[in-house]
Amino acid sequence: MLCERCKKNIANVHVIQINNNEKVELYLCEQCAKETESIHFDTPISFQDFLTGFLDMPLMGKAPSKEYSSQGTTLQCPSCKMTYDEFSKIGRFGCAQCYTAFSSRLMPIIKNVHGNNEHVGKLPSSAAGELKIKRELEMLKKELKEAIRLEEFERAAQLRDKIRSMEQGGEQ
Repeated sequence: MLCERCKKNIANVHVIQINNNEKVELYLCEQCAKETESIHFDTPISFQDFLTGFLDMPLMGKAPSKEYSSQGTTLQCPSCKMTYDEFSKIGRFGCAQCYTAFSSRLMPIIKNVHGNNEHVGKLPSSAAGELKIKRELEMLKKELKEAIRLEEFERAAQLRDKIRSMEQGGEQ
């Protein structure tokens, strides 16, 4: 594809701009992209810089957790003694135990960014159908346990029958 601006060079920069709720896509060569004032190539963005931008974002209007208060006290890793404040400034953990020590602050951020804090990933189309059924069975079994715990026996019987049918290759 040729650059949409000069129509000479190969476009290797894809620019997406949103102006007044309208999406505009441009395919430019590197030279034309550098000449455009809204695109800057001079300052590379590191992963740590990108990550630290998410660390102290408000999480859907939720108040900070009990372990992290605005009074200056902060979480600290028991192993390397790194504080959450230090981590949020440099964007890197001090040791493997930091993941556990700061999980109460990290999990809401991960859930906010990804929509979930458990990896569900993409599936190859050849395995998607079988895995989808397996996941649905797991979900139904959890619902069954919950229905039994709540003594909703009619619902539990319906779930049991659906699970049996799926396990025998019946309806999905």
